[in-house]
Amino acid sequence: MIMSTRERKIGMLAAAVIMVLVVDRLLLTPYLEKRDGLVSERENLVVSMRKSRKMISRWKELSVRWETYLSGNTEKADGKRSTDTLEAIRIWAEESGLSLALLKPETSAGKKEKLDESVFQMVGTGSMKGVTEFMWKVESSRMALKIKEMQLAVRREGTDDLTLQVRIGQLRMPSVPLLKDSVSSETPARAREVR
Repeated sequence: MIMSTRERKIGMLAAAVIMVLVVDRLLLTPYLEKRDGLVSERENLVVSMRKSRKMISRWKELSVRWETYLSGNTEKADGKRSTDTLEAIRIWAEESGLSLALLKPETSAGKKEKLDESVFQMVGTGSMKGVTEFMWKVESSRMALKIKEMQLAVRREGTDDLTLQVRIGQLRMPSVPLLKDSVSSETPARAREVR
C-alpha cells in the first residue's frame, strides 16, 4: 500500500504524539511525583528539626531553672507542703466528726533516698462512721499520701467511741537532684549533632 505525502505526515505526527504520551507516562510523570514527594518530605524534616532545636533550647532553659529550684527552694516548698498537709488532715478530721488529740509532723532521720517522705502522726477520737470517712478522705486525696500505720481501739466498751492513731506518709520533692551529670552532659552534645 502506497501512502501519499499527506498520509505519511499524519502518520508521523500521530507516532510523535504517541511517543510524547509514552515518555510522559513512563518518565516525566513518575519523576515529577517523586520530586514533589521529596520536596514535601524535606519540608516536614525541616519543621521537625526546628521543633527539636526549640525543644532542646527550652530543655536547657528549664534545666537551669529546675536546678535553681532544687538548690534553693526545696526547704521552703517542703515547709509549705507540710503546713498544707497538716491543715488538710485537720479539716478532714473536723469534717468527719473526729476530735483531734494530737496532730504533728514526725522528724525524719535524715535519710537521703530517691524519694523523700514526710510523716505525720495523728491521734483522734470519734465514731466508726467518722473514722471511715476520715480514712476515705486520706486515701482518695489528690495529695501524695499513704497510710503507713494505723491503730484503732475502743475507748468505752459497748459504745461507738473509738480512738484512732494513724501515721500518714507524704512523698515530697527530693532534696538532691535525681538526674545524673552524665545525662545532662550527654543531651547538649546530642543537640549539637542535630544542628
